[in-house]
Amino acid sequence: MTTPAANVVVSPKTFAGIPFAPVRDTRANINLLIYGQPGVGKTFLAATADHVPAMRPVLYLNIEGGDMTLRHAAPEIKKVPEEGSLSWAQLEAVYDQIARQCLTGDTEVITLNRNRLIAALQKGDWVWGWTDEDGWTPALVEEVFVQGVKPVYEVVLDDRVGNLSRFRATGDHLLMLRDGTYARVDKLIRGTSLMPATVSTVTVGKSKKQYHVVKPDNKWTTPLEYMHRVAARFFGMDIEGMVVHHRNDADPNNTFNNYPDNLECLSRGDHSKLTDFKWHTSESEQASAAGLQEYYNEKRGRPGQGSSRDQVATAIQEHPDWTRMQVAEHLNLSVSRVYRILQENKQNHRVVSITPAGEEPTFDIQTSTRNFAIGAGIFVHNCYNGVQPGEYAPRTVILDTLTECQKMNMSQLMAELLMAEPEKNWDPDIPDIRRWGKNIEQIRKWVRKYRDLPVNVIMTAHERQEKDALNGSILHMPQLSGKLSFEVAGFFDVVTYLYMKTEDGKPVRKLLTGAREGYIGKDRSGNLPDVMIDPTMADIYKGITQGISKKPETS
Repeated sequence: MTTPAANVVVSPKTFAGIPFAPVRDTRANINLLIYGQPGVGKTFLAATADHVPAMRPVLYLNIEGGDMTLRHAAPEIKKVPEEGSLSWAQLEAVYDQIARQCLTGDTEVITLNRNRLIAALQKGDWVWGWTDEDGWTPALVEEVFVQGVKPVYEVVLDDRVGNLSRFRATGDHLLMLRDGTYARVDKLIRGTSLMPATVSTVTVGKSKKQYHVVKPDNKWTTPLEYMHRVAARFFGMDIEGMVVHHRNDADPNNTFNNYPDNLECLSRGDHSKLTDFKWHTSESEQASAAGLQEYYNEKRGRPGQGSSRDQVATAIQEHPDWTRMQVAEHLNLSVSRVYRILQENKQNHRVVSITPAGEEPTFDIQTSTRNFAIGAGIFVHNCYNGVQPGEYAPRTVILDTLTECQKMNMSQLMAELLMAEPEKNWDPDIPDIRRWGKNIEQIRKWVRKYRDLPVNVIMTAHERQEKDALNGSILHMPQLSGKLSFEVAGFFDVVTYLYMKTEDGKPVRKLLTGAREGYIGKDRSGNLPDVMIDPTMADIYKGITQGISKKPETS
């Protein structure tokens, strides 16, 4: 039996590299479809979710326009958008906002003034992000979101020289891979290479002041650059031939504060008057011109460093699973030489393990870039261009109606077609077969995506009746195009049919649960009565959840 190396963490709760957990340990949310004829009260019934404490806060996605019903059923419910109906682009944005990934509050974020906990960040702070065009770049914190308690995973990383780092995040959090693409935490596999966010520290001058340096584009052959110069360039300062100086009025000894109001450009002469650094020496000018890394390599007598570094980089890129010894043997270098090159460059962070780590309070930030750097040494995706209502974090989402949503998507597809092929004079009201197929597939995809959100999801749909040509019987189903009318029931745990019936001269609202002859329906909980009289979401929620197995209490 092989004993794992000391620096390798083996996840006890994975199978084939995939995290798993008992069903009882996973969060239980309800997903429900209510269909019926217009006017029977589908919107009213869905809106009563706002009366259920366990389902609040509730977000109503207004696609068909049920404002008048909401004023009577739940006047305090939050509606998106504030005026009019939701567009398809807004529907996508709402999903991104609700599904945004989260980090635990003790996650360190690399800011323009040292590392700070994500829970301590505020709107207006500056952090470090990454863009394909500029590499390392300052990013403004536009919002900070408290996301509540969520299931998280612990991710362990290895920087290829034996240093382990850890952080915890929700399974849907996106991490930047070495090629610039993203992958979910719960989809990572051991050995996956991530984009490094490696910050090094150099000591300069007689006073031994320390500064942070990075490789701006994360390429091996790129010289290290002071982070305060990268920041100054971003903020529009003319740094060519100038010294970027830290004012440090509030904290004279803090040489890591790279906020724009703490930086100023000085001539070398003016800078020398303020500091002990003598810019007039030829050595220091050479260091400035050639770059920090090249200068020190030459001064230490390492003329072949660049070549070895490129060879090691190529070997690791072509053989990511190789150990340091294998790389050394392949290149005819000593293991210590390979170690030093890896230590200097820190090519990437590899995933060692992903392990379920219970539930914790989580946070998220929205920045001016698509990502930000964390202290574990990688870039992670952030909440980007989130939609209103800003910090509002719903526990239940109502989509009213799915029938109108499909029509809205078709309008979107036809608008895109008209823009792409204006010369063909397409009739926007007559979709072709290709558009119908795409419409059905997109609705199928988005129903699944909304259903899988970590919240309660309620959707409504109008009723479609189909007559059997052989026996004349009527089949009642959700009103959707093509096979979706039949398929959609498989996407939900509970599918119900709402109808009105007159009894003793008075209209009575009834809800049919589960499958019955002539009706599409289901109840996976098995707890709802066959027919519910004047139902409310309080009745439905209690009925669905009362049979859910709870995690055993531990003393």
